[in-house]
Amino acid sequence: MSEPTKPARGGPRLLPALLLVAATILCYAPSLPGEFIWDDDMNVTQNETLRDVEGLGELWIPQNTPQYYPLTFSVFWLQYQLWELEPAGYHLVNLLLHALNALLLWKLLARIGARGAGLAAALFALHPLQVESVAWVMELKNVLSGTFYLLAAGAYLNFDESRESGESGAGSYALTLVLFVAALLSKSVTSTLPAALILVLLFRRRALDARRLVPLAPLFVVGIGLALHTAHIERVWVGAQGHEFVFSAAERVLIASRALLFYPAKLLAPWPLLFNYPRWELDPSALGHWWSVAAVTVLALVALLAYRRGARGPALAAAFFAGSAIPALGFVTYYPMLFAFVADHFVYLPCVGVLLLVAAGWTSLVTRLAWPRPALLVPAVLAGALTLAQSAHFADAQTLYRHTLAHNPDSWLCQSELGALLLRRGRELGREQGAAELAEARTLLANAVARKDDHFMIRWNNALLLSTIGENAAALEHARRAAELRESWAEPPALAAVLLHRMGRTEEAEVWSRRALKADPEHFTAHLFLADRTRTTGRAAEAAEHYAAAWHAAPNDASVLEAGLKYAWFLSTVRDTDLRDGRLALEVLGRVESISGPGIGPLARVRAAALAESGDPERATRLLSELRDALLEAGGPLPTGLEAQLSAHRRGAPWRE
Repeated sequence: MSEPTKPARGGPRLLPALLLVAATILCYAPSLPGEFIWDDDMNVTQNETLRDVEGLGELWIPQNTPQYYPLTFSVFWLQYQLWELEPAGYHLVNLLLHALNALLLWKLLARIGARGAGLAAALFALHPLQVESVAWVMELKNVLSGTFYLLAAGAYLNFDESRESGESGAGSYALTLVLFVAALLSKSVTSTLPAALILVLLFRRRALDARRLVPLAPLFVVGIGLALHTAHIERVWVGAQGHEFVFSAAERVLIASRALLFYPAKLLAPWPLLFNYPRWELDPSALGHWWSVAAVTVLALVALLAYRRGARGPALAAAFFAGSAIPALGFVTYYPMLFAFVADHFVYLPCVGVLLLVAAGWTSLVTRLAWPRPALLVPAVLAGALTLAQSAHFADAQTLYRHTLAHNPDSWLCQSELGALLLRRGRELGREQGAAELAEARTLLANAVARKDDHFMIRWNNALLLSTIGENAAALEHARRAAELRESWAEPPALAAVLLHRMGRTEEAEVWSRRALKADPEHFTAHLFLADRTRTTGRAAEAAEHYAAAWHAAPNDASVLEAGLKYAWFLSTVRDTDLRDGRLALEVLGRVESISGPGIGPLARVRAAALAESGDPERATRLLSELRDALLEAGGPLPTGLEAQLSAHRRGAPWRE
């Protein structure tokens, strides 16, 4: 901002607005077909609350989503209904909202008379630092909250202007509250809006008397309340607690001062832009580490002096940047501090302050030197070219992680994520065809655990990899460590049970399966293992409970087939008469057949046992005879017990194990 120019309530004209939208779409186009990355899985692809109407209501109940941003997740819910898990749809929504935000910003800046409003809006739209917010699906929370933030700001200006003209402005004020709450329910960093509105009033030379400050009080109360709720969620639900998140007051001051210098530097010289920046070393006892505090102090004093000498615009723009960035400066603990203290998407809205200074300065320079009018667009064109290149890094997850590692080779986050990605591809291809992927994944994950041996996800990825290539003992060590690091997560103890079973240590496997059920009482694998284990050890009643639980908890078709066959076989062949139920077995097999289709393999043998138990040994005999004849014709061996089972059915008797 420079000093106010004549306000232009109309904002951008149609043609320039369309050109800006077109340029924005063009520059971000490489990211449109991009994949889901990092935490998009738990927020979108694996988020069961997005699947049905009941889930829409659950989104508004705390603890049903990783973070309490119900409006953001409601938009995800709507998108899932439209295009399920097609990434391009999610990317397009982010991009269109970002373009809309640029137009809203343009209109708002022109309205308050900010010099270079159009250029500032173009830089906001086209700056490469914004790519992370636009191209990362989960950062819908940034662009959506930004839309409501800017709309709320416009509504509040309507309210203020209405009161200037002698009207009540009640409707505009009510709309401000609604839009502000919508912004907070999309992402609570927008809680800084009322403070930003004070800066706007100062820029417009409005007196900050009680008449103007009192209406802002409810906004401060609501904003601070939801911001504190988010801080609680980050600590209790997301996991931002423990020794890694304990920082002294001095360390937090160092983090904040470095961040306040880092972001403007990246806005002015945006290279390299990384998904994960190196995490700074903090040593308050070293005098040299306080250079950033000294620099920020000097800049703050310069801004204050400039304000007092009449250069209100630049000082207020700097204050807007610093004040809006406060939620991401480290004073409040948030989970990403585990990986880095800064991230591009943290300053989606705060960057406006710095970009305003650039736009106003460039506009003044072009005007003073009487350069041709197209020269005004030079910064936007340069930013757009950089954004086009940066967007290409988000074309897929592997490209993004490799780009980051090229500039930050010690990023254990990207080593782990890329290793996990290659592990999945290697498993899909099989051990022989995917050998190269598995080998690289092993190197990456080994490096990650060497740098960060106490992160549960790195340990988990190593456990999966080593179990895939058959190194069970090493995999078991990582699975156990992952279980210790995240006791509420059922997957590591469940994998430990599988590994112990492979190694013949079934008693230990039972212990770990029960530990998995303690973390997740509906864990499919744990229930199925315990069902088999308790049946073979003569605990039929408990086996019945676990088979039923596994059947109801089956997460996919393959699980339904596995659990269904075992459950139906148990119901048809168990010796305890109180547990046998041939009719239920046939019902279970009906669902199995709806997935697999009829066949004469294992399904036929189980159905034969169920038919005999239900009082129809003749059909059971025919079905089992067909299976026997088919197996003999194919030249394969007959399964153990098949002849004895067929003999029993011919005698009109059910089969008992």
